[in-house]
This record gives sequence, C-alpha cells and structure tokens, in this order.
Amino acid sequence: MAICRGRYLESQLDVEQVDKPFEFFMNRFRLPEAAPWTEFTQYTRLSETVIRQPLDEAIAQGDLTESETHWQITQHGKLFLNSLPELFLTE
Repeated sequence: MAICRGRYLESQLDVEQVDKPFEFFMNRFRLPEAAPWTEFTQYTRLSETVIRQPLDEAIAQGDLTESETHWQITQHGKLFLNSLPELFLTE
C-alpha cells in the first residue's frame, strides 16, 4: 500500500493588515481555552488598541470576558461563533 504524501503548502498567502483581526478571532474563538492578549500581537503584529472597540462591544453583549491577561469566549458567545468574528471586520 503506497502512502500518498501531498504538499499541503503549495503556496502561502499574506493576510491583509485590515483582515488580520477578523482572521485571528475567527480561528481563535473556536478553541476552548482562553486567548492570551499576547497571542493577538504575536500573530497579527497589531496593537490591541486597533480592536478595542469591537472587544468592548463583544464584552457588552456578553460574548466575551476579559481579564488582565486574556479574553475568554462565554457560553453565550459560543452560540454566535459564526457572527462574533464579524465584529472585527473593517468596513
């Protein structure tokens, strides 16, 4: 039996700066553990200040909680995993 080994990374695409918050949270909110603030800056190379308004909105809606070190999606937020990241889209 031959094992087929594909090349999963034929090409690499850069995500536009304006799309990085959306892409980060779209992927990160699907993980059960809390998201450390440092991961956002590490992976996007953006300051937390660029997402402050959508974060505050998600917190006010009860979709996220915030501590001194991380963000955590709430049970309520899990119900909106498809629409929650849209808060981080820029017009």
